[in-house]
Amino acid sequence: MSREQVQAAMNKLGHEQPSDHHWHHQLLSGCVLEVHARRLWGSREPQQVAIREAEVHKDRASDTGDFSVSLVPRTASAMATVVLDRMDEVDASQMVWLLNKLPRFCAVDPEVRP
Repeated sequence: MSREQVQAAMNKLGHEQPSDHHWHHQLLSGCVLEVHARRLWGSREPQQVAIREAEVHKDRASDTGDFSVSLVPRTASAMATVVLDRMDEVDASQMVWLLNKLPRFCAVDPEVRP
């Protein structure tokens, strides 16, 4: 998959979830993922996380059984960034797989791919 295909698949998952959020993901230079979670009545500030400095976590809510996927920085002082929530296990596993593909598209110069 190309970088564009990975981002398109992530955004498709983000648009199809039965959540009150509309999720959008963009890989920025420096291997930073920007996550937008928008609602019809307002949005939260976009969050950015350096994906090479974070681990992908898939968690299941005990009360609903829904899954969420987060990027959790390896440093204790930084907070986790939810990438997608309120999804089934299949979609959560696909998002984990896509997030694990992103670092291969990172390079010092965004025009140069490894």
